Amino acid sequence: MPSETTIQNVNHLPADMEEAFRCLRLASRSLRALSSEAKNRSLLAIAEDVALAESEILSANADDLKRLNAEAAPAYRDRLTLTSARIKGMVESLRQVAALPDPVNEVVEERILENGLRVRRVRS
Repeated sequence: MPSETTIQNVNHLPADMEEAFRCLRLASRSLRALSSEAKNRSLLAIAEDVALAESEILSANADDLKRLNAEAAPAYRDRLTLTSARIKGMVESLRQVAALPDPVNEVVEERILENGLRVRRVRS
């Protein structure tokens, strides 16, 4: 169960985080308008960029870990630690997501009411 401090922190996000979430909401609306092909090309390009930047990512992660509080729990440190294998896993996961069917605009439920009105529930 989250502590009261955690709950309070969620309710009072720093302004920059609120702005980041606002931008994410706007971006999600734009992404819905993209074709499946465009989304998949983007995912594959991101996978390629991550693979090519592996050494830079590992170096930046090592710097981050040096600044991590010495009292941080080992499990927490482990979750934040990137390795070559973990980065390869990220790249593979991005490629797997690109290979999945696009759920956006998928008709989840459809029925025709007694008055002939067609009602559909569509993923967005």
